[in-house]
Amino acid sequence: MKTLKFLLFAVLALSMVTACSENDTQGTNNLNELDLLKSQLNGEWVASGQKNSYIYIFADNDTVYIKTQEGNTVSKWPYLPVAEDSIRIIRNWTTHSKVVFYSGDSIWISNFIPSLMAVYPPEFSDIVLVRAKEASDPDENPKLTDIKWKLTSFVSNGNAKTPEPDSNDCYWLIFDDDNTLEGKSSANFLLGSYEVNHQTSSLRITNLGGTEIYELPDGRLFVESLMTVRSFELQEAVLKLYYNETDYLLFNSDPEFVNPYRETVVGKWKLIQIVTVYNSDTQNPEIIDYSNDNIIYDFLTDNRLEVSGGLPDDLAEGEYFYHYQKPNVGILSLPAPNLTIDGDNQLFCIAPADNDTMTVKGEKITGRVVGETGLIVEQGTVVAWTKTFAKLN
Repeated sequence: MKTLKFLLFAVLALSMVTACSENDTQGTNNLNELDLLKSQLNGEWVASGQKNSYIYIFADNDTVYIKTQEGNTVSKWPYLPVAEDSIRIIRNWTTHSKVVFYSGDSIWISNFIPSLMAVYPPEFSDIVLVRAKEASDPDENPKLTDIKWKLTSFVSNGNAKTPEPDSNDCYWLIFDDDNTLEGKSSANFLLGSYEVNHQTSSLRITNLGGTEIYELPDGRLFVESLMTVRSFELQEAVLKLYYNETDYLLFNSDPEFVNPYRETVVGKWKLIQIVTVYNSDTQNPEIIDYSNDNIIYDFLTDNRLEVSGGLPDDLAEGEYFYHYQKPNVGILSLPAPNLTIDGDNQLFCIAPADNDTMTVKGEKITGRVVGETGLIVEQGTVVAWTKTFAKLN
């Protein structure tokens, strides 16, 4: 009996040791996976194809620092690496979570919707990142953006076919600096986004949609080809979009198309007027003339904004951080925030290239009441404002 008890005890002890060993090994393997992921993410990343992109720095302290090209920190996110199905979650503590799809040479950042327990897949990504050291300088590449590209031929196995109808109003694309695009098929206006890597000559068009008028002869072929584009060739005024190894869309640039907006807002601007509208009552705007005041916004090259003579209930006198992105240039471009001043990323700045005026538009809600459950009890007052500036020499 003693011998049997001893044997049972030995077997039990051995199983416990084995189980502990397996758990330790599993924990070590999981830790190694996380450490490996962190080491792969660590370093500097930039937005693919974007000029003057923010720099995303994945650091050892599980934080992503977002900086300008000049090194100024714009924001930082804590992130949580999860070794499962190549999906990594970056948590943005102010709004919602982000999901990172890591593929070795690229990072796709997409929205994560906790309420729906859903993740947008990579093709619906907000932004695509590539290694900063591997990203070629857009200035060193033939220009793709801010150009109206007109389709001249469908090329299949070396045979070129002119699209029908053969009209200047049909079959064109415009790639914008913010990785959106617009265009027109035979009868429908198109909107979408794109991902480009000049180093690998890869290009993908995503989220393509638009109006739904019946397509004329080659309209459907044009749209279907765009949706399967995977690479491109760009030589000055000629663009080829390959939708398989041998077939491509051949475009020529429109020499008469000119970008109507400024590349930069750097310089001194004097505030001339503020127009305020309450609750969309455009018939009774509040208009205040500041042309006799000396309120100056000085946008510096290092992304600092110095305000002198500012307004106490607006931007008071002092120093701020800003980031400006030239608006979309196409015919169908939808308004989108393109100016950030100290974290306010809902500003619309229009600075025409052919004159010395600038408008900045924004909106806020005052007096909103939120209950204990987080629901809005009282909507409050919607205040929309437009500032007009004059460029100082």
